[in-house]
Amino acid sequence: MQNDFRLINSFIFYVAVLFFLGIGAATLPQLPWYYALTRPVWTPSHVVVSTIWLLIFLSTAASLSKYWDTVTHDRTFRWTVRMYAGMALLVLLWNYLFFGAHMVALSVWAAALVTLAILAILLRVRTASAKAALYMVPFLVWGIFATYIVHVIALLNP
Repeated sequence: MQNDFRLINSFIFYVAVLFFLGIGAATLPQLPWYYALTRPVWTPSHVVVSTIWLLIFLSTAASLSKYWDTVTHDRTFRWTVRMYAGMALLVLLWNYLFFGAHMVALSVWAAALVTLAILAILLRVRTASAKAALYMVPFLVWGIFATYIVHVIALLNP
């Protein structure tokens, strides 16, 4: 049984890293467009943002892994895992709207939805595993900050 959890945990982290690398690969060609935007002076550099996203993907994987190990795999469990997957899809939507379609104003709403999804997951898992919830806190903080950055960028680039 313990080996099954190790395999599942390894797979969760593997998918998180692949997801991070995939988003990074899709974003990289759009950096000249991004750097041409008027951005607030306090906007973190691309290197800082990339590092934050890597840490967030890993902490989210740790949250899911901890939750996976803590609870029985019933209908509530399956719904919660779908919430993690839905949040990941919202991250992809935000990335597409902002970097792919250059729909900055609409991407503010997508960023807000990501942040709400993070909060929903955090609240959902906290009773089952305080550690799983704690691992989501950095993503929540970043989600709030990133939504604000995107909002300011939208205002500066009508």
